[in-house]
Formats: sequence, C-alpha cells, structure tokens
Amino acid sequence: MNFRVPAFLFLLLPIAAISYSQDSTIVSLIDGSIKKNYDRQNKTYWILTKEKIVKSVSGFGTEVSIGMINDSLYRIVCTGSDSLGKWGKEFYMMQGKLEFIYFTNEYYIDTKPLTGFTNWKGYPASECRAYYRDGKLLHEEHKGIKNEITYQAMLRSLPAEYQKIYHWVKEKLPGVVLN
Repeated sequence: MNFRVPAFLFLLLPIAAISYSQDSTIVSLIDGSIKKNYDRQNKTYWILTKEKIVKSVSGFGTEVSIGMINDSLYRIVCTGSDSLGKWGKEFYMMQGKLEFIYFTNEYYIDTKPLTGFTNWKGYPASECRAYYRDGKLLHEEHKGIKNEITYQAMLRSLPAEYQKIYHWVKEKLPGVVLN
C-alpha cells in the first residue's frame, strides 16, 4: 500500500521550523535574563501565611519570598509542604510581565509516587518549566509528571494563579512599589 503525503504539507515545514527556532531563541533569552538578574536581586521580603494563596497549599501554610531589583518586582517564590512532600512555585517577571514559572514537587520517601525522576538532591520529584511571552505559553518542559491531562490544566491555570499571588503580595506589602 502506497501512502502519499499531500504536497501542501511540505509548504508548512519551513513555517514550523521558523516558529520553533524563534521560540528556542526567546527561551534562551529568558533563561539568560533570569541567570543574569538572579544575583542582582537587592531586596527581599518574606511572608509566612496559612492563607490558601496557591492551589498546592494545604493547611500547613506557605512561605512567600518577594525578590526585587531596584524597586522592581523580579520574582515571587512560594514554598510549602503537604501530605505528599514539599512543593515550590517560582514566578519570574521581566519588565513587569510574567515570563517564566518553575514548579516542583519533592515527595516523602514513604509516599513517593512512581515518577521515574529524581531531582538534583536525589529525591523522587516532578518539575515543570513554563515560558511565557505576551501572556501566552511559549514553551514548556516537564519531568516526572505522569498525568498529562492534569498537567495541561495546571499549565493553563498558572498565569491566573500568578495574578492572584501578585495582588495578594501588593495587599500584604502596601508600602512596597511593585513595578
């Protein structure tokens, strides 16, 4: 049986290649900016709360750290523990816009799901890196996440979750200007 690929599909290949090339260039720029700015952070605020500001939160509470560079918001990091282990979400901004989110779970040894992935500490874990440009998901990478449907739903919800956390931080730090 011979199968023929319609000729018009070959016309789409250069478009897909250009799009991927542009996306990978932007991802590299975002990664470079995060690394460059990490050591430039010159103000940090911490808030420990039992409020459920993040979907991952249980009754154990959440620690929120807010990183600033010259009075501009650079990153918000939320960490906590739940019945499965320790979790963290990092939200990075550039020029006032959400550009990158890193999300991780480290599992207790006696409750670890079979993720097939261990992090740099040797813990069973799962993690996700999501890159955004102009409010839209540009690229994502993940390890140790088995339920693709749940994962895709989580990816779609992260920008709204960031907005909720951002407004919560503004309310808790009224004298701090968040650009």
